Amino acid sequence: MALSGSSPSVPKSNLGRFETRVVKHRVDDHHQRLDFSNQMVSKSSINDVWNLNWAERLRIAKGSLILNHAISNSNVLTLISVLRKKAKKRELKGSQKNKLVPEQIPALEELLRDVYVICRPKESDYYNRKDLVRIFNVIAKEIYGKSDDIPVVEQFGSFLMDIFSAKSDLDLSVNFSNNAVDFPKEKKIQTLRKFAKKLYALQRKGHVSSVHPILTAKVPILKIVDRGTGIECDISIENRDGIVKSQIVRLISSIDDRFQMLSFLVIKYFAIVLNLFRLSAA
Repeated sequence: MALSGSSPSVPKSNLGRFETRVVKHRVDDHHQRLDFSNQMVSKSSINDVWNLNWAERLRIAKGSLILNHAISNSNVLTLISVLRKKAKKRELKGSQKNKLVPEQIPALEELLRDVYVICRPKESDYYNRKDLVRIFNVIAKEIYGKSDDIPVVEQFGSFLMDIFSAKSDLDLSVNFSNNAVDFPKEKKIQTLRKFAKKLYALQRKGHVSSVHPILTAKVPILKIVDRGTGIECDISIENRDGIVKSQIVRLISSIDDRFQMLSFLVIKYFAIVLNLFRLSAA
């Protein structure tokens, strides 16, 4: 009796004929596949393949792989050549539509620098945000005054990257430890509720407005607006990824100020003008 899972034995006398039949079957099957592939290629030239829709092209491509690359290398190279010509033609058409005169580049660069200087925040904008960071640290001490683990409120985002404008939000992170520890979402929500309770009291006194905790988001935050400066603040808990990324951008900007100008004009200012941030938040 054979063991479970073992294949049935073949008599030695029939072993040679058995192997011959298997090999012949595989060869015949291979020839049938090649014949089918050649029929596919003969029915349509490269241009015909190009005119097919993507589903049909994908079917032919998959068939070519399964059928041992029946389409010859010359046909593949021809198809690549056709694609390159079409891409080059489109690129030439686009460059003719949007011509850039080299002599005008210095004037464009000067214009962008003027826009950058005009849109940069003033000294008071820096002071107001730094003072808000100080105030939120005072609030944290008032909330956790009797605790051994008083959190530190740190700025990140556009203010830390120094690509903010006068109308930019202030991103703040409440951090309890310098070590990268796993901070459960439930604990983050609990912390935000403590800050919200304190800020609701300040709202009744007229110091802040629009206190709005968003606790169901993937990253829970607490939004408030400072009445004195009009700066909107977004408070999150243990947002160390945001801090590290902001520090990296600031470091690159310190190496090359062109990166800072590009980030400010393209990523920040034009996004604000086009109202992209509000649309993404909606």
